[in-house]
Amino acid sequence: MIYEEPGDTPGTKRTISQGGLPTLIGPQPDIARAQDIRTRILVEADDVLTRLRSDEIITDAQKDTAIVSPRQVNADQVRAAEIALNKVRGETDANWWILQANRSAGEILGELMTGTGQP
Repeated sequence: MIYEEPGDTPGTKRTISQGGLPTLIGPQPDIARAQDIRTRILVEADDVLTRLRSDEIITDAQKDTAIVSPRQVNADQVRAAEIALNKVRGETDANWWILQANRSAGEILGELMTGTGQP
């Protein structure tokens, strides 16, 4: 095989999730802590988006097959999640990330998708 996809290791996911991120702003000790939190949340968020995209495909396939998706997801929901993820990726305030330390990516994206969250 000419091309092999890289393995989906935690290190690979971390590297991918950090690509193109803006620099965090805040006191240096907060920045160091926030970077770890941001990495964890963005890796989780990537997994959430992957599941949503997969569920959208399965939901769409229900029209032509006997497959039934346990989670009904449409293109608008996937697009809303993509927009929410882009907002989260653009957050530069180290303190905001620290405040998210005990939250899941799904919670954060869900709030942004429904318009109840912020960045």
